[in-house]
Amino acid sequence: MLEDAAESESSLEAGSGHSETNNQGEGIEEADVTLTDGETIYTIVEQTIVLVDAKNPSNMVKQAVIRLEQNAYPHQLLLHENYLLVAFSDYREEMKDGNYEYKDFSKVAIFDITNKQDPKKVREIGQEGNIVAIRKTANMLYLVTQTAPNYWLLKEGGEVNLKPAVYDSNEEGEQLLQNDRISILPNSQDPNYTVISVL
Repeated sequence: MLEDAAESESSLEAGSGHSETNNQGEGIEEADVTLTDGETIYTIVEQTIVLVDAKNPSNMVKQAVIRLEQNAYPHQLLLHENYLLVAFSDYREEMKDGNYEYKDFSKVAIFDITNKQDPKKVREIGQEGNIVAIRKTANMLYLVTQTAPNYWLLKEGGEVNLKPAVYDSNEEGEQLLQNDRISILPNSQDPNYTVISVL
């Protein structure tokens, strides 16, 4: 019995000291609405991300609040070294040739949290569509979205581009995917795009 107790105490000491997201695949991290690194809790509250110092559970202190843009709605969070990754939806409507064009963009904002009292956004990537999945393995981030082109615009005449757009704050504005990056799966009858980005 003493041996069992010793083994149990040893396993507790070897543990991480905090709970983690229940990932479905070994070595593949899934995003969540609330995360912790054992010292700080990161959680989504409406259109903000709140960082809370949790080193002293009986006296937790708010460290910082990250506020997103007006039409940005955060969904999920991931941690990678000294970076917090925030996946969010960016809904917009644009007037084009007398018609309103509606776009759903899914983006990931990357914040340097070396100083947790003052997180700094260092990069933002995105692509058209609603988030299907966001995963991280080792140093690779995968963002998967699905979008249906506005086929109805073809009836209005004029020039219509139905290719999905992608975005990287390190480059100039949104860019349409080139034809050599678009594939049609055999026997597919689905009129949607599944867009996959890897960072």
